[in-house]
Formats: sequence, C-alpha cells, structure tokens
Amino acid sequence: MTSKMLRRLTAILLVTNVLSNQLPIRVVRYSESRVLEADDSVSWQRWATSNSTKVSSATNVDDGPFETVPFCFPFYSASSASVSISPNGFLSLVRHALCFSQQIYTFCHKFDNGYYKLYYDSSLGRMVGGDHPLIGSYVEDLNPASSPNASITYWTEEKYFPPQPTLTVEWYSVPYFQQPNVLVTMQVELMGNGTIIMRYQTVPEASQSNTLTPPTFGLVWTKRQRLLVEAPANDSVIRLDPYEDSCSQYRSCGECLGQTSFYGVNESAPCGWCENLQLCVPEDLLDDYCSLADLYQDTCAQRDVSNYYYTQKITYGNQYTKLSPPPSAPQLPGNVDFPFYSNPPDRVVAGCMPPCPPCPPCPPCPPCSALLCSALLCSALLCSAL
Repeated sequence: MTSKMLRRLTAILLVTNVLSNQLPIRVVRYSESRVLEADDSVSWQRWATSNSTKVSSATNVDDGPFETVPFCFPFYSASSASVSISPNGFLSLVRHALCFSQQIYTFCHKFDNGYYKLYYDSSLGRMVGGDHPLIGSYVEDLNPASSPNASITYWTEEKYFPPQPTLTVEWYSVPYFQQPNVLVTMQVELMGNGTIIMRYQTVPEASQSNTLTPPTFGLVWTKRQRLLVEAPANDSVIRLDPYEDSCSQYRSCGECLGQTSFYGVNESAPCGWCENLQLCVPEDLLDDYCSLADLYQDTCAQRDVSNYYYTQKITYGNQYTKLSPPPSAPQLPGNVDFPFYSNPPDRVVAGCMPPCPPCPPCPPCPPCSALLCSALLCSALLCSAL
C-alpha cells in the first residue's frame, strides 16, 4: 500500500469515527475484561504518562469540593456526560458531593444522608448504598490533603487507532483518612466511545484498613443501572467496554415496537416505546426510562393514564431525602423507584462543553477524492488532508 493510499484510508477511518460519534449513544451494559498483571506492550494496559498533566484541585481537600473537567463521553442512558474528580477515589457524574452540610464536606456512609459505597450488608440481607452516580475506581474515605506526597492529576489527549479522545485521571500515593501509611495509586481512563479503563499500581490489602466496609469498585448510574467488579490487585487492569443500544435509531412508536436490540454474545431484548420522552428503549431498560404511563410494549394505541400520576411537594436541602408516595396517592402498579436523593437546584448533572458551530462548506476536493467528498461529511481540514 502506498503512502498516499494509506493517508486516504486513515482519513476515511477518521471521518467514519466522527460520523458515528454524531449519533446519540446509549449504553445498555458493559462487558468486563480483567488483566492480573499489566503487559506494557499492550497500549491500553500500559500505565499512562503525559507531559501536559494538570494538578486537580481535589488534591488539596479531604472530601470536597469536586473539580469538573470538560470531557464528554457516553455513560449508560446519558449519551453525553462529563465527570467531576473526587478526592475519594471516584469520578462523579454530578458536579457536587452528596454530603455537604453547614459548609462541611463529608464522606457519605450513613443512612440519614446516603452512601457513596455500594456493598452487600449481610445483617440486612441486601445491597446497601450506591446513592450517588459515579465511576468507582476505588471508592473509599481518602484524604490527599493530609500528605505532601499525594497528588491527583489529569490530562486529555488523543490515542489508540483510530484516534480516540481520552481523559486520564491519576490518584498518586493518596492515603486513607487518618491512616497515612495506607496508600492508593491508580488511574482511570475514559474514552470518547464510552470505554472505561482502570489501572492499579498500589492497592491496600483488606487487613491494612480499619474501615468498617470494603471499598467499592464499579459503576453506578441509577438503582438499576450499575455494575460491581471484584477488587483489583497490584499491577492489575480492568477494562469496561460499552454495549450500545440499537433501539435508539427508531423515532416513532410504530417503528419501535417489534424491533430488537442486540448486544453482547447471543444477547438481545425487544424494543419498547416511551411516549412522553419519544424514545425507543430495550425492554430490560424500560423501568429506567419510562413511567408506567409512558410505557408501550404491545401496541401504540392510546389509553387512559389519569390514575398513574400524582404530585408531591418537597423542600430542597443539603441532606439525603427519601421520597415516597403521599398517603392519598393511588396505589401504583409495578415496581416504582422514586428518586433516591435530592439536591439544591444548582446541583445538576455536569454539563458538557457547548457544541461547536457548524463547519464552513467544504472547498472543492481534488478529482481523485470527489467520490469520497460526496459520500461523507467533510471539513476543510479533511479535504486538505486528502
């Protein structure tokens, strides 16, 4: 293959990647790959380094505030999410900490204000916590501000092939709260396509910690959309690759019903329709997207939904707020999950950077590339590269 042909092929791959990223991506679930000992010859397993790192403000605090970084990627039902760096070993999907009262941030691990951690409580016989949407590489009560050797850094770059925008966040030698000799060194790498990579250099053994509950490793978005992974070891790597939802391509109830979303190996789910949101969603995620009144699975015929709704007034505050139906409300069928915490109105999901303005018209391409130009969205940069 000549160098000219290789340049054209690279341009086609780049444009294909751009076009695919213009479509909304909803993640159905993640597949997990685990490497017990990282292989430096494999690019995604290699410990990442950069000459353009930034020191996060989370380095200088105990439990908050978080630092929001301008990087967008798909995460579960959010087709474009951004993250905020927490000193406590995770990336938050909202800008603010869950526990913040009287100008004091705390690590959330109580029933009255919620839990960052997600774990099985044998005394209750059920899972507890997971009350905050996050990417948990090592969710624990850490305190980087207590050590002059600790740091939390981050950087963005394009890497791999075809090139992917990536955000890397590194917690280096961060101690446990009031345990200065129990240290964590790890990285989290997010890709623009939704892949998440967690790399670990130093992970404390359970016997080193005096915390009552183990750290959490995994993903939390809602009470149903979450993934727990086994505890990592030193020099290990965990990779989480997203399975996309193919139902989202259908734009009406008539198009949606009868379709199937395929993901994973021999896994599929029929599509259902959320009327108010005008969304086509895999059946196993309908509870996360639709109220019972919105849900259409067998027919698109309209129906009486007057008994499905009621209102409840709540007061915003800093504390964990459990919501439940008022006594006068009708009994709702099915398993209805109410929001599991509330925050003041300014505490919203971290927004992404504003979209770029439309690109100018593509200038005429050389004759040899005319077919490519007519077939693909192009830009002045792309045309100049062909």
